[in-house]
Order: sequence, then structure tokens, then C-alpha cells
Amino acid sequence: MRKNQVLYSKKWPALSEFPPETILFYDKKTLKQAFIKTWVSRFKYKIALNAGESLKTLHSYSATVNQIQKMTQTFGIGGSQLTFVALGGGSVGDFVGFLASTYQRGRKFVSIPSTWLAAIDSAHGGKNGLNLNGAKNQIGTFYPADKIYICEAVLKTLPAVALNDAYAEALKICMINRPQVFFKISKNHKSLCQYLPQLIQGKYDIVTKDPLEKKGLRKLLNLGHTVGHVFESIHGLSHGQAVFFGMLFSLRFSLKKKMITWDEFQFISEKLFSIQTPMTYQEALRMPMAQVKARLMQDKKMTTDENIDFIFIRALGKTFLKSVTVDELIKELLRQQREL
Repeated sequence: MRKNQVLYSKKWPALSEFPPETILFYDKKTLKQAFIKTWVSRFKYKIALNAGESLKTLHSYSATVNQIQKMTQTFGIGGSQLTFVALGGGSVGDFVGFLASTYQRGRKFVSIPSTWLAAIDSAHGGKNGLNLNGAKNQIGTFYPADKIYICEAVLKTLPAVALNDAYAEALKICMINRPQVFFKISKNHKSLCQYLPQLIQGKYDIVTKDPLEKKGLRKLLNLGHTVGHVFESIHGLSHGQAVFFGMLFSLRFSLKKKMITWDEFQFISEKLFSIQTPMTYQEALRMPMAQVKARLMQDKKMTTDENIDFIFIRALGKTFLKSVTVDELIKELLRQQREL
């Protein structure tokens, strides 16, 4: 798998760090910051994108490829130094990464995450993808960015709600393989910036051992995501909020199966509850089970027609994968509804 370089900086990368044949793909919303608008304006070749899940479609892909082809033909660029730079959050990174991996059988790819979630998670590991018929990431590639710039100048301008979402992903990594950081991080800009290298390395420790998700080890990074994606789509929650609820579900499911002790359960859940959400967990559990089943059946972690790989928690820093049926997950959701 292609190797990448993660670069940490308080400032923006200089334009001299990119080849002349660079196309910048940027989220239009980033232009709200004057210093970002100025930086973007310096690029000769650029394409604006509307970030969000609606970007990750075959229609958007086709339209953008046509833009790229027209641009390269008009200006006579497109040689071996053609580089795609993505400035944006997870959807922009996914989309441009997929473009880079498929255009002319692969172009150089640089990522500049403009959101906390992208900086801490989605920009790393090389997964790129498009959605299909409402199902997330059904078409995709493994294509890591050549370089990833983590710019504190961008991250410190983001609102508190964005920090809250990133905090959920940070705690997820801690629960998987960075237990020593679990109680050190807090939900503020300085704390997350300080521990970003350790948290990001926690993800790479897993990705490098299972880059193409063939051994099952990389699936540990899906902690909180299986049911979390259901919470996200049905309630319209942000990704971080949904992952938080997904981790709570996993914790309670693990406790029910006696995979985790009561003391360890309380130890972890007390920290998790510092994450703010627009609804309670009890409210989040109230979902039409027919819709829940339909979404679970679309999950990429399905191993058979009825089984899905699920991540359980044994202790802080100790998670493991076990196959369960979709009906088991629904039964557990209903049990937790009654219990809370």
C-alpha cells in the first residue's frame, strides 16, 4: 500500500510545496474564513465543491471528471506531476481521494483536512468512496494521500460543536489502543491538538497491519459505527454524536454478554457522557425497527445474508470483533429501550 506523510503545522503550507500542475479541490464553505479565501485564490487551477454526502455520487464524479479533463486540455496540464489537493472535511477527502485514485489510473493526492473529524480520522488510512442509492461508500478504493497537512490555523477556527464530534472519535481511538490518553484529552482545542499525533498514530498502528481490511483487524476502527450509522441516518445526528451513541450501545451490549465488568463499564461510560448531544440516549433508541434492519442490511461489514461483524469492548484499550446476526442487534436495541 502507498505510504503517506503526516505533516503537523501551525500555519498553511506554502504554494511552493505543490507542483505547478496542481488542481485544488476545495469546500466552498471554507471561503468564509478570509485567510483561507486568500490562500485558495493563489492557486491557478481550482474546482469548488459543495461538501456533504450529496457530493459523493456518481453524478458528481462524472461532472467533476469532465471539469478536470476540460481544464487539463485547455491549459495543457496533466503529466506525471498532476496533483490533486483536497481542502475540506470527510466528504471532500473521500471524493477527491476517489478522483485521484481513478483519474488516469492514479494521480498524486494531497489532503488538507478542514474539519476536526477529517483531521483526526477520515483523512488517514486511504479509504475513499462514493455512495450508491442512499447506501454509504458502496463504491471505493484504498488510496492513501501522499501527504496530509494537519494545520492548527484551520482547526482552531472551528466551532465548539465540531470539537465535540472530534472528541467522540478521539475517545474511540483511546478505547481501541490508546488507553493512556483516555483521561488526558479534554474537549478543547489545545488538548486535542496536543494529542493529535498520538491519536492519529493509534489509527495507523492498525491500518498498517491490515491496510486492505483483509485480516479483520482494521474493522476494530468501526467501534461505535455499526449502530452509529443507523442513529446518524434516522435521527439526522452529526457523525460524532452518532458514534458516541454507537459506543454506548456497544458498551451496554458487551455488559449484557458479560464481556466487560460493571466497574469497567462505569469507568468508560462516565468519560463518554461528557460528549454533548441534542437528544438523550433513551430518545435515540426510539427508532422504527423496520428502518433499522434495512440500514443494517446495507452495512459493508455484513459477512453473510444475516451476519454482521460487530465490535465489542472488554476493557479500556481492549476491543474485539465478533460476528452477530442482524436480529441479535435489533433484539438488543429493543432490550436497551425497555431497560432505560
